[in-house]
Amino acid sequence: MLALHAVQPNPQVIATDRHVMQGWIDFAKRPAWDAASATLSGVSKVIGGDPLRVIIAPNGNDQAPQATGGKLARAADGKLWVLTLEAKTNAEIPWSVRFR
Repeated sequence: MLALHAVQPNPQVIATDRHVMQGWIDFAKRPAWDAASATLSGVSKVIGGDPLRVIIAPNGNDQAPQATGGKLARAADGKLWVLTLEAKTNAEIPWSVRFR
């Protein structure tokens, strides 16, 4: 599967790991960038007991971001960020990633 995205001048979600739609059906609230707070945020639909990984391209914002709602780690390629969201039961989880 291949996804193409126009590069934005700010961090952006490029995929999730749950479905071949790569995130299209995984969001209860589409991810949005707030320039004033340098924060990318959204609300994801999480299946209980099945972690959802949101893949984020920092697009030049290379300082270590801080996340709420999930665990943030560098992807294996060292360029992207992976936000892992988990819940015991099906839930809609609000999350945010603040870039300094």
